[in-house]
Amino acid sequence: MTRTQTHEEDRRRADDAVERALLKKAKGYAYTEQDSSKCKAVEYAESGKKVREYETLETIDIKKHMPPDLAAISLWLKARRPELWAEGRSGGAAIIDNIPPAPILTADEMAALAAARGGD
Repeated sequence: MTRTQTHEEDRRRADDAVERALLKKAKGYAYTEQDSSKCKAVEYAESGKKVREYETLETIDIKKHMPPDLAAISLWLKARRPELWAEGRSGGAAIIDNIPPAPILTADEMAALAAARGGD
């Protein structure tokens, strides 16, 4: 293998890894995170008298879920199906890119809205 072929193979592997990571981010995924905390322990004699007190470090696994990422979804669709999702098309890109932001209400506006709906 020549140096150029090796370089191209390295680039292809890197591109494949990024593509897999983007797909994972677009779909969402589960992962495990470790959390540690101190636990206080107390030992007592049969008479009920405290013998010793000490702390231990306990580590637990917490299962979490990363939800799908809208930016990754948009990038994936625009790259893989540009005929449907490219900018300026009448396809789904307009739906994703042109979602208006939610209005920001003042405290008075929220109170008026709640009162109109019969809330407190």
